[in-house]
Amino acid sequence: DYAGDKTEVPTNPAVTEAAETNAARLAGAHDIDRKFRDFGDTAFFQAYYEAMAESWAIKSDTKAAEFLTGNASAVTGTPAVTDLLDAVEVGAQAVEDNTNTTATFALVNPGDWRAYVTGLTRNDVPAFIDLLDFQPGNFVRSNLVPAGAVIVGARGAVSWYERAGSPIRVET
Repeated sequence: DYAGDKTEVPTNPAVTEAAETNAARLAGAHDIDRKFRDFGDTAFFQAYYEAMAESWAIKSDTKAAEFLTGNASAVTGTPAVTDLLDAVEVGAQAVEDNTNTTATFALVNPGDWRAYVTGLTRNDVPAFIDLLDFQPGNFVRSNLVPAGAVIVGARGAVSWYERAGSPIRVET
């Protein structure tokens, strides 16, 4: 609060914490028969580079999920959850309470996800799911999440830097 009229502006010290890490490196190499280059098989190389980019994306997503699961904090002091959506709501509330930020994603165990969604119809999806800002696309299935657990977070809580564009940088 500020009293106004040239009174001293309230202030407090800014708190920061330095964080350093080394860039992770990812490399792949394949011995490809010269015939694909010599005979101009552009379809092969198009498919090859698309597959390599997809492989890189999967590995990058896995590293991100490993980081998130390794750094998640348990939510304590809440009533027992009844199902997956309830667990996500508890996690989303914890994110909001601790960061004053709306949760934007949930990592879930694939078995838990399947158990929850099996047999659901459009009529079964709770109307209040919109209030959580969670649509089906906000749920990410990951084998790195233990069964019976969910990891709920806000996208802005973690910075994940990668080079823009194609990850393919060298051809020899």
